[in-house]
Amino acid sequence: MDHEKDSDELLSLMVTNAVAEIRHANDRQEMLNHHDCIAITERNKSVRWIPKKNIIKVTASGNYIVVHLMEEGKVRELIACRGLCHHEPVFREAGLLRLGRSLMVNPGYCMQLESGSQSVRLIDGSCEHIPRGKIRQVRDKITRAFSKQ
Repeated sequence: MDHEKDSDELLSLMVTNAVAEIRHANDRQEMLNHHDCIAITERNKSVRWIPKKNIIKVTASGNYIVVHLMEEGKVRELIACRGLCHHEPVFREAGLLRLGRSLMVNPGYCMQLESGSQSVRLIDGSCEHIPRGKIRQVRDKITRAFSKQ
């Protein structure tokens, strides 16, 4: 009896491990298929793949972030779980600049750099303040973003 129970447990463990390996392989394949995207977990716990190039800016609000993105010519907002510090490495890799504790912007969507007021106007019409110590860095990144286009 004990031998049958042990073999059933072993079989169950092997099946569980096989399923986990398949899921991991599927996740890796999905990541490869979405190499130019960022996976964002929404408030309802569903995962949404967002093209990096569509992100205009990211604002933080407590343990949530609001991703402002361009989809089909319209600005949309996506509320996602976890704070900005959790997502920051991925957004930095996508080319976004951190302008403050609660803001990252995509230099490719900066329409105008207003030097007198130390702010940048984005394609969605918002005007975001640039901290004094980051003006040169932001100006250089915006200039590079426009030269690539």
